[in-house]
Amino acid sequence: LNSKHSLIAYGNLSATIKKSGLLLNMLVLSVIMICGLIITYQYDKNTQYLLVLTYYIVIFLMSTSILYKLINDISLRHKLYSSLYKLGYLKNALKKIIRKEIDNIFRFTQAGSEVSAMLGRFIAGNIITLEFGLTLILSYVIPIILTALIAYIVYVKTILGKIGGPR
Repeated sequence: LNSKHSLIAYGNLSATIKKSGLLLNMLVLSVIMICGLIITYQYDKNTQYLLVLTYYIVIFLMSTSILYKLINDISLRHKLYSSLYKLGYLKNALKKIIRKEIDNIFRFTQAGSEVSAMLGRFIAGNIITLEFGLTLILSYVIPIILTALIAYIVYVKTILGKIGGPR
C-alpha cells in the first residue's frame, strides 16, 4: 500500500469480494470438484470426455458471470471515479487504479483456487500425465486472463468515457 492508487484499488477489491464472494467460491469449488471427478474417471474415456467438456463449460460460465458482475458494478464505481477525477486525478492515474483493481480481483480468483496445486500433486504422483494436467491448468487460467482483459477494456471505456475533459 505504498501508493494512493493501490489504496483505492484495494478498497474496491474489498467491496467486490464482499459482493462476489459466493460467485468466486462457486468457481473454485466447482473446478476442484470437476477436476477430482476427471481424475476419478480417468480410465473411463467416455465419462472423462464428458467431464472435461463440463469443466470447460463451467469455467466459461463462471468467467462470464464474473465479467457480468463487474460490468454491473461499473455504475456504482462511476461515482467514485468521477469524484476522484474532480479531486484532480488524471485519466492516466484513474486507468492505473482500474488496472490495479481488475488485476487484484483476478489474482484473488486464481490465488484463491488450489487447482494448480492440486493438479501439480496429481502430476507429481503420476496420477495424471503432465500434458493432461497442463491442459486442465491452462484451460482454467486462460479464460480468467481473457475475462480480466475484457473487464479492463469495458471498465476503462465505460468509466473514463463518461468523465469529461481531456485530463
